[in-house]
Amino acid sequence: MRLGHIAYGVRDLRKTLDFYCGGLGFQELFTIDNDDGEPWLVYVKVSEREFLEFFPTKEDIPRGGSYQHLCLHVEDIHSELETLKSRGVTPDGPVSLGRDGNHQAWLTDPDGNRIELMQLNPEALQLNA
Repeated sequence: MRLGHIAYGVRDLRKTLDFYCGGLGFQELFTIDNDDGEPWLVYVKVSEREFLEFFPTKEDIPRGGSYQHLCLHVEDIHSELETLKSRGVTPDGPVSLGRDGNHQAWLTDPDGNRIELMQLNPEALQLNA
């Protein structure tokens, strides 16, 4: 029906929550602790019924694999980037026009995960397929 959640292992939970909640403006919902009373996972709300899960880990987080990026749709990419910059989030570069006809900008979270911000344009392939 829809995406439920995406789960990440994270090296520094505080930096991750600062980035996703303080920077991107998502809402931290709850934490589930392990038997030692340490956070086992933190649930973050992206939108209605769509969430991120963050699992703190002391282990090395492998780079690469099949993960490419997380895409977040935005209404006005330039306005969104100004808001993010005011929260201390620095984009990886300027807004560009993708081959699919959409405006995009890129961010990188504290663990090196790539995030695409995408403004769907009326002529976009996704809207006209």
